[in-house]
Amino acid sequence: ILDPLHLQALSTLLVEDGHGVGTTWSVIVSSCLDCADVRTEEEAKQELNMLLTQAEQATELRARLRSVGDVVRLARVRTSLNLREFIDATTTYEELMTLRQQLDAPDLRVFEDKIRLRKELLQPVGVEHTPTFYMSNEDPNFLDHIRGRDSFVVKPTHMTESEHVTVIRDGRHAFDVKINGEATRMAGELVDPNLLQQLMLDAWQKAAFDWECKAVVAARPGVI
Repeated sequence: ILDPLHLQALSTLLVEDGHGVGTTWSVIVSSCLDCADVRTEEEAKQELNMLLTQAEQATELRARLRSVGDVVRLARVRTSLNLREFIDATTTYEELMTLRQQLDAPDLRVFEDKIRLRKELLQPVGVEHTPTFYMSNEDPNFLDHIRGRDSFVVKPTHMTESEHVTVIRDGRHAFDVKINGEATRMAGELVDPNLLQQLMLDAWQKAAFDWECKAVVAARPGVI
C-alpha cells in the first residue's frame, strides 16, 4: 500500500551501507504499534508513508540508530525504580531526587554496591571497569593482593564522600584521607600497609551517612 516513490525510498534504505533491514523496519514496526485505530486502506497508506518518511529522515541524522529490540530493552524499568505513579508534569527535579533517595528495595543495592555493580551489571554485558586487584564483601583483608605494588587505590565499597579511601602513587599517599567527614593529613607521606589495613577494618564496621539514599546506607560492607 506504499506509493512508488516510497517503495523506491524503502529499497534504497534497505541496501544503504550502515542501515540494515532490521534498523529500517524497526522504526516502522515499533511506530505502527500506535496505529491500531487506522480503519481504512487510505488511512493506513498515509500512516505508513509518514512513518517511512520519518525513517528516511532518521537515517540521515548523525546519531546512533537502535533496533526495536534495543528500544524495548531500554524502555524496561526495574519495578523498584519505577516512580511513574508518584510523578507528573509538575514534579520538580528536587522532588524527583527526594523520591529516588527514599527508595529502599533490596535489588537497588546493586547500583550502590561497587562489587555487585561490577559483577552483576557491568561484566555480564562486557562493560569494562577499573582494573581490580581484589574485591570482596566477605574478607576485608587485602594486603596480600597489593604486595609489590606502589600505585593503587583502596576503597570501602559501602561508603560515600570518599570516606576511608586511600590513593597511593609511587609508594606515597596522593591525598589526605577523609575519616568521619574530616581530612586526616597523609598527602605525601610514605604508605604504611598496616595503617591501610586498619583503615579498612574500621570502615568495615561503618555505614554511609544517614542522609545518603537508603540503598547505599543498607549496602553490605566491601573492599576494592
